Amino acid sequence: TSTGQVNGAELDANYLFQAQDGEMGIVANSADANGQSLVFTKSRNATDGSHTIVDDDDVLGEIEFKGSDGNSFELGAKIIARVDGTPSEGSDMPTELVFAVSADGSATPTERLRLASTGTLTNAGSIGAGDGNASAPGFSFRDENDVGMYRAGTDILAFSTAGTHRMAIDSGGKIFTGATYTTAGVATGGIQIV
Repeated sequence: TSTGQVNGAELDANYLFQAQDGEMGIVANSADANGQSLVFTKSRNATDGSHTIVDDDDVLGEIEFKGSDGNSFELGAKIIARVDGTPSEGSDMPTELVFAVSADGSATPTERLRLASTGTLTNAGSIGAGDGNASAPGFSFRDENDVGMYRAGTDILAFSTAGTHRMAIDSGGKIFTGATYTTAGVATGGIQIV
């Protein structure tokens, strides 16, 4: 651990670096496309600089966000990088990112969003999106953003392909193909499937 002062304040023994009442910045002044990095490293070897392979579910690094409750600093949220599978020697380090937040009345963050090493994104709540429209659905695909699902009106779930409305389901469970909708959400044209 480090000792001494930073910005005129005693360094907390729990931290290797502490910036009291300030911001920490990493600046890159270089004539190239490279930026600076903040690097967290983890080995299961207790000797500095030595290597022992990490295991599945080992935490590689964590960023915590705390706020004062008037008496102490309480944990509000954290981002965790955790091994997600079995690493092997060479260039194999499967990792997931976990986002956790504290609910109202709690200082214990709960996992709400996880990006797995496979690219799968899972969440523990609901996902909200803008209404969208046929040409730019609220839920679409990365490589084809004119295909997807959108809100065509109040309680109307619609689907589009090639930027064109194709099908909708209304609040009564009726399915309409090829119909268009007025601003009041009334289907016109197309075929109704009951």
